[in-house]
Amino acid sequence: MAKAHKPSTLGIILSAVAGVGFVLAIVGLAIDAISAGASGLSMGIGLFDLKNTGTSIPGELVPAFGTISFILAFVSCLLVVLSAVGIVKLPKIVKIVLSTLVAVCAVLTVVFAIVLVGQLNSLFGEGVSLYKIAAGPFLLAIGAIAATAPLNFLKD
Repeated sequence: MAKAHKPSTLGIILSAVAGVGFVLAIVGLAIDAISAGASGLSMGIGLFDLKNTGTSIPGELVPAFGTISFILAFVSCLLVVLSAVGIVKLPKIVKIVLSTLVAVCAVLTVVFAIVLVGQLNSLFGEGVSLYKIAAGPFLLAIGAIAATAPLNFLKD
């Protein structure tokens, strides 16, 4: 383990960006992924409530990729802070692979949520739109990517 040093201004700013991104990922994980309702009544369906949906895309894919994105965002945020103070030095390939994994998992979370909403609506026939995508998957994806992006801007 390397000796910690005083972080630069860039390191502090990037750590703050990673922290804000991680908080956004937490919020995205906690709020509704899908909203359901008709004629003025509405209810939210959380990310982890998407099971046994009766569609060709299993409902478990959305929380699975969301959880993977969240865990990788946490690891990335931690690595940004530890790299900013000089405790950890990461090879460039590790930064690129981690950033790519987070981006792919975050985008897949949003894509599977959108496809799931479309398939849930198709169960009720044409012209009926009971289910809508909520902000949860979007905030999770944006937060996870924002928590990981600063990793690539840190100086070694």
